[in-house]
Amino acid sequence: MCSVFLPIMKPGGRVVNVLSIMGKIALGRCSSVLQGRFRSDGITEDELVLMMEQFIKDAQKSIHLEEGWTDTAYGVSKIGLTILSRILARRLRQDRPQDNILLNSCCPGWVKTDMSGHNGPLTPDQGADTPVYLALLTPGADEPHGQ
Repeated sequence: MCSVFLPIMKPGGRVVNVLSIMGKIALGRCSSVLQGRFRSDGITEDELVLMMEQFIKDAQKSIHLEEGWTDTAYGVSKIGLTILSRILARRLRQDRPQDNILLNSCCPGWVKTDMSGHNGPLTPDQGADTPVYLALLTPGADEPHGQ
């Protein structure tokens, strides 16, 4: 979706990708080699896609743990979205610096939703605080970006 919409987004636009704390937890459970590759400032979208595809192949063969991956596909998907957000933010700064489009990601916390079995301590309104804040950053703001 971002690949389609970012090129046509108006100057001053805001993008907020909603993540999960499971991305951070999953990254911490990956090998130091994988963590280093994910955390590389120069990682490209193509490299990220290859890593995600490798996880799928390794998981299908049941060798993902041996290969340094965590045991949660959901967590790996959130690692991927976190890193993709950083890559896209970097690309926006390179390709459209004058347009002041800010792209960030955030975790709303454990919210009382169907997905959490309504067990989270936060209300949906509380969980929306950070995404809404990021979406409504004042015109002319140049930070946060890629965070």
